[in-house]
Amino acid sequence: MKSSDQSPNKPSEAKPSEAAVDPAEQSDHVWGAEAIGVEIGRTANQVYHLYRSGALRGVVRKAGHRTFLGSRRKLRELVTAE
Repeated sequence: MKSSDQSPNKPSEAKPSEAAVDPAEQSDHVWGAEAIGVEIGRTANQVYHLYRSGALRGVVRKAGHRTFLGSRRKLRELVTAE
């Protein structure tokens, strides 16, 4: 009797498509002015200014005293619309 390649004690290998997906990419949330700046090609100080001036209304919101939360999808739409 031949033993199968997948024994119950052998850990299964991740599929290439599953291993290539970064968990951070699965989330639509971008936390912090620095990370938001990376998404839109700006510095953290520029993100603070854009937020205060209303340019990021509906895309970024405050989730604490100085913590910003943005939608990755909406940020990308904003950048491509410019």
